[in-house]
Amino acid sequence: MIQKFKLALLAAGIFGVACSPDGATSIDARSLNVASQLSTTPEAVPIWFTITPSTVVGGDAGTPNGTVAVDSAVPFDRALQVSSNNPTVLPFLSTGTVVPAFSTRANVQLIPATVSAPTVVTVFVSGGGVTLSADLTVNPPGTPLPPPTLSSFTVAPNTVNAGVTATGTITAPTAAPAGGLVVSVFSRIPGSAQVPTTVTIPQGAASVSFPVTTTAGFPNSTTSVLLTATNANTLVSSSITVVTGSATTPSPGASLIAPALVSPGNDQRFTRGTTINFDWGDVSGGASYTIQIDDSDTFPSPWITNQTVTVSQFSTASLPATRMWWRVRANSATGVAGPWSAVRRFEVK
Repeated sequence: MIQKFKLALLAAGIFGVACSPDGATSIDARSLNVASQLSTTPEAVPIWFTITPSTVVGGDAGTPNGTVAVDSAVPFDRALQVSSNNPTVLPFLSTGTVVPAFSTRANVQLIPATVSAPTVVTVFVSGGGVTLSADLTVNPPGTPLPPPTLSSFTVAPNTVNAGVTATGTITAPTAAPAGGLVVSVFSRIPGSAQVPTTVTIPQGAASVSFPVTTTAGFPNSTTSVLLTATNANTLVSSSITVVTGSATTPSPGASLIAPALVSPGNDQRFTRGTTINFDWGDVSGGASYTIQIDDSDTFPSPWITNQTVTVSQFSTASLPATRMWWRVRANSATGVAGPWSAVRRFEVK
């Protein structure tokens, strides 16, 4: 029976079996990689990938950020593969990124090296047999950066009953050029609020409006959905709250849950001047969010940052060079604050 077991393992390619001169048998597990097999993260399928800003100065203090989206959130982490066609210009590019559980987004941090001539680098994100790409233009030191291409993104009304269509409006700082200005649009929870993949600001116009269609979610629920729009060097965002059934705006004392932190990850490091994108999960009934960043994990006042935003994201490039911690909580429309999230540590050097 023992010998049959050994032969079965050998046939399966899991173990190597060796016999010593005295006839004893030993099992060599060098070819066994059970740990990696069990811990393998399933791949996500990317549906949207953009780099903002898409034109930078190599070696400059600020760094661009890649944002990749998948079609739906699931209760486990999913992996995406990352690569570029020019590792010399992007020497620190990670080979992969992870879409955290219950999220539809992952970030790709890009730190371009100094170049002597304008260089276009293509970054690829792959998963589930699908590969998306986005271009990053890296210019030599001293090159002036182009101005922002978008100025705002609004949704009206920003709270609707499920099934009602709202109107999104994207505005540019100047009139669109010949051929119009194409803008990529994305919904963080497309199962609740859907937007076109792209919209075009017509030639000579400074804005475009489009429908934001909504779908019923869980019975008697309220869902806040982050919407983003990107073009070239600019990302703008808005949100819409979708009410299903008899759910209403939370009253004082209504229960809010702690937000789930998405990025940056724990102990992630950034160079000083980097635009750091803080991202967390939407909270049902949350009309706004308060993010605190401090150099102490107990968050004594005054804080380095204490900011209230209406969407579940916050970006800054002005943090000091030190070790810091961040946390977030949701606030209801009446000002009732929910519990703080878990605390994550990161460092700016």
